[in-house]
Amino acid sequence: MKALKRFLPFVLLALIMSATAAPVRGQTATPSPPSLTVSPATVRVGEQVTVSGEDFNRSTPVLERHLALYLASDQADVAETVGSDKVPYYGLIPGDIILDNEGEFRAFRFTVPATLDHGDPAAVRAVTSGTYYIYAVYYSLTLPPRIVPIIVASARITINASRLTLAASRGTVGSALRVSGAGFLPEGSIDLELNAVPVEITGGDTRTGAAGDFESTVLVPPTTAGAHDLVAKVAGLDARAAFRIDPDVAVAPASAQPGAVAILSGSGFGGSQPVTVSLNGVTATTATTSVQGALLAFFTVPDLAARQYNLEARDAAGNVARTVFTLLAAPMPTPPPPSPTPSPTPTQPPVASLNPSSGHISGLVAVSGAFFRPNGTITVRYDEVIVAIAAADRQGSFTAGFVVPQGASGQHNITVSDGFTSRSLAFMIAAVTLPAPGPVAPADGAEVAAPAFQWQAVTAENAPVTYDLQVSADRDFAGAPLAARAGLPGTGYTLTAAEAAGLSPGATYYWRVRAVDAAGNQSAWSAARAFTISGAGAPGWLWYVLAGLGGALLLALGLWLGRLSQRVRPG
Repeated sequence: MKALKRFLPFVLLALIMSATAAPVRGQTATPSPPSLTVSPATVRVGEQVTVSGEDFNRSTPVLERHLALYLASDQADVAETVGSDKVPYYGLIPGDIILDNEGEFRAFRFTVPATLDHGDPAAVRAVTSGTYYIYAVYYSLTLPPRIVPIIVASARITINASRLTLAASRGTVGSALRVSGAGFLPEGSIDLELNAVPVEITGGDTRTGAAGDFESTVLVPPTTAGAHDLVAKVAGLDARAAFRIDPDVAVAPASAQPGAVAILSGSGFGGSQPVTVSLNGVTATTATTSVQGALLAFFTVPDLAARQYNLEARDAAGNVARTVFTLLAAPMPTPPPPSPTPSPTPTQPPVASLNPSSGHISGLVAVSGAFFRPNGTITVRYDEVIVAIAAADRQGSFTAGFVVPQGASGQHNITVSDGFTSRSLAFMIAAVTLPAPGPVAPADGAEVAAPAFQWQAVTAENAPVTYDLQVSADRDFAGAPLAARAGLPGTGYTLTAAEAAGLSPGATYYWRVRAVDAAGNQSAWSAARAFTISGAGAPGWLWYVLAGLGGALLLALGLWLGRLSQRVRPG
C-alpha cells in the first residue's frame, strides 16, 4: 500500500499526459453557418453556373430537406427576405435541391437567365452586366411544401451581358471598321484587341456611355489572313466578335514599259508563306510574306503586248489577291551614237527614300532612288549591316527591298551607296507597350511540391516574344530574387534541382513574369502570385504513439524510483 502511494504521482502524471495528447471523444465544434460555392465567378447570360453548398439542415431517412435558389441584383444579408424592399428584383432558379444527410449538395447547375421575372410584374428587368447574388432559402416542412423566402446563405457572381457588333464581318488591313458595343458597365474605358494586340480607336467613343454602350471606329491592324476575334474590354468584362481578314495588293507604278521594275506590296496573307506573283498566269516573281502576312515583291516588267493584265499574288495556303497592271508599249529604238561616249554624269546629287519610314521587326521596307551612278551596284545597309543589293539602270534609278532585322526600338540608320556617293535615311522602330502575361500556374495561394510555372502568351508585332521570370520570398520583390530566368522562349518553366533546393518546405514564395519583344520593349511585371512549398510533416497517429510511449516510460521510471527508495530505506 505504501509502495502504491509512492507510485501514484507518477501514474497520475502519465495519465494526464496521455489524456492531453488524445482528443476528447464526443466533443463537438460550433456548427458552421450554411455556405454556397459558385463556379465560374464570372459568366455570360445563357451560360451555365455550378453551385454547391454545405452546412445546411440535414436530411434524415424519414425527412428530406429541400432548398430553393434565387438570383437577384440587390445585396441582402442572411435572415432578410427575398421579395422585400431590400430585394425587389429577383428570379427563381428552376430546380429542386435535396440536401443529403450531411446537409450538403453538389454541382447543381442552372443557366443564367436574360431577365429577373419574379416579384412585382411591373418590376421585371433585364439582366445586365454587373454583380448579382444567389440566395438560398428553405422549403417549409408543411404539406404541400412551400418556399420560405428567408435567406439562409448567399454567394456573389459577376454576370457579363456585354455584346459587340461589327459593321462588317470581313475586310482588309488598314480599312476603317465601325465597332458598336452594348451591355457593358457604364462610364468605363474601352480597350480593343485583335489577337491580344491592342487596337487604337481612331474615332468615336473611347468610354462607354451611361447605358454601357459605345460606337467607335478603328483601322484594321496588320495581321494574317483568316478569321480573328476582335475583343472589347471594359472594367474587366469583355465581348468578342469574329472578323475575317482578306488579302489585298497594290502595284507601283500601275503602268510601265517592258524592262522597268515594279513593286508589289500587300497585306493579309498567311504568315511566313511563299507567294507567287503572276501576270495573266505567267509567273513574274516569287517572295515570302512576313510573320504578319505582309508582302513586298519586285519584278521586272516582261516584254509582252501593250495592254492591261491581271496581276495576281497567291500564297501557299491559297490566299489570293488581284489588281490590274497596264503594260505600256516599248519605246522606239534609237540609232546608236556615231562614236562611244562616256557615261553621263548626274546633273544633281542622288536622292533616296524609304516606304514605309517606320515599322516593326520582320516588316517589309521598299527603298528607291535616282541619280545614282548609271548601271552601278547599289548597296543598302541597315546599321552597317548589308540588307539589300540592287542594280541601277542607265539613268541611275533603282528599287530594292529588305526585311527589317531584329534590333532595339528607336531610330536606325539606312545607308544607300553606289560606291562613290551615298545617302543616309532614318528608319524608326516604334516603342510599343506590351500587355503583361497572365499568370496561370501555380495559382495564387496554391501549395505545390515542385513549382512548374505557366503563363499566357503575349503577341507582338516585333516577334519573337520572350519572357522573364522571377521568384522571391518578398511580395514586393525587394532585393535579389531567389530564382530568375530571362529570355525564356515559351510560356512555361520548371525550376532546376539547384533552383528548387533553395525553397524551404512550408515557406511562402512569390512569382511574376513579363514579356519582352524582339525590339527590347518590355511589358510591366504581372501581378505577383503566392505559392507555398508543401512539406512532409509527421502524421497525426505518430503523435499518439509518442505520447503513449512517453507515458509508459514515465510509469516505468516511477516504478524504478519506488523500488530504489525501498532498497536504500534505513532498517
